[in-house]
Amino acid sequence: MFNPDVRRVHLVYPHGPSISCPDAIGRHLATSLAVDAEVVVHDWNDLGRLVPQPGDALIGHPHPAMGTIYRRSFWQPWTRRIVLAPYHDAEVAQVAYQDRYVRAADAYCAITGRYWFERMAAGPLASWAERARHLDLAVDQNDFPRIKGEFNAVG
Repeated sequence: MFNPDVRRVHLVYPHGPSISCPDAIGRHLATSLAVDAEVVVHDWNDLGRLVPQPGDALIGHPHPAMGTIYRRSFWQPWTRRIVLAPYHDAEVAQVAYQDRYVRAADAYCAITGRYWFERMAAGPLASWAERARHLDLAVDQNDFPRIKGEFNAVG
């Protein structure tokens, strides 16, 4: 578990039955976290605000729309606050609304490839790097079996 003081996790992320992302990420994360804590999943588009109890953590993706559950709940007194969101810096305007959440979070789980993660500290969102942890897609490989057996030589 990421923090022994956490007893319940509120996960705000898509988590439907689809094998594609982002549903697969949310579903697999909820299952993994449930090994060490109670997990309550919330839809990303939900409105309202969560009120944490002692030992509650908030993990999720800030929604671009104001009034959504993660954005309204984030500023409450959580044991841990973690942002879980895709990362790229090619179009900073697309993710700029997340800046205040990433900077205030205990951690930022950046869903991205190695290339983007390794260049974060030198990019326009370098201030996010100190809190960033690399999370690589989190899909179940059993859902995507290898279908090609032979490959051409390099070049």
